[in-house]
Amino acid sequence: MWKGSVSVVIETEAGSGDRIELSSGSIERTSTAYETGAIVPRVPWRHVSRSEWETLSGEGGVIVDSTVRVVGFPIEFLEQFHSLFFKCDELTMESVSIQAGSSSGAAIFQTFNQYVAARHSLNGSVPPERVKGGFCVKAQNLDTVTTDPISKLYVGLHVDDWSRLPFGSRTRGPYRLCANFGWSDRFFLFLNIPLDSLASQEMTQDSSCADIRTSRGSLLLKGPTAIARNFLKASPNYPIVRVRVKPGEAYIAPTENLVHDGSSLGGSSIDVACHIQGQ
Repeated sequence: MWKGSVSVVIETEAGSGDRIELSSGSIERTSTAYETGAIVPRVPWRHVSRSEWETLSGEGGVIVDSTVRVVGFPIEFLEQFHSLFFKCDELTMESVSIQAGSSSGAAIFQTFNQYVAARHSLNGSVPPERVKGGFCVKAQNLDTVTTDPISKLYVGLHVDDWSRLPFGSRTRGPYRLCANFGWSDRFFLFLNIPLDSLASQEMTQDSSCADIRTSRGSLLLKGPTAIARNFLKASPNYPIVRVRVKPGEAYIAPTENLVHDGSSLGGSSIDVACHIQGQ
């Protein structure tokens, strides 16, 4: 069952295995706050075993297709952002959103953007002024944080699709850097099987199609998140990986080839993530 090929590299400290947990599987969320068909990790969470850590870290000789990295960034950026709130009586979604969207917040983002562009390759990232991204403010203690921009409903575990790359080629997609500018730890959730592998598996198993062309066409109509949900519904006991990302740290991940989401579960303060997306 445990057969993934996505590794985790935590570059900020030694003994990093204790910052990684596995869910008991996944489950469809029927809450009205979530869109129909949304899948989320199933509790309880547990720390990885030694053999599981070897699989995730690539130490056990597992062939790795993709890597999720956790990196640190200079504390000065975090201090500058937090200084915007020294006069706030209370951190609320409204107060944090206002400051994050202010000219001061924009200046911090632009400087951070330049720092990232100079130090991290986001798989074909472009000059800072053209990179998509910005501060994203969410409530604390959320199982998953991503919402549909139109319906405003939570989407659960999903796959990004800005580049519209075909299945089998999504490894060429841009990487996303997401930095924790908040006051509490947050989490990056992901399935350790690349989407390209899930799509290949589903097309192979589609016995209802008379030929491969019909099968491929049917697959393309489903879209990447639908492919992800099909796998999760068929394999409800397959664990989701949860990686802790502390304030002053960021994850870098191939989110167009990875079933994923963020989480602010357990956080005591408003969640602030700074996203920078390569193109």
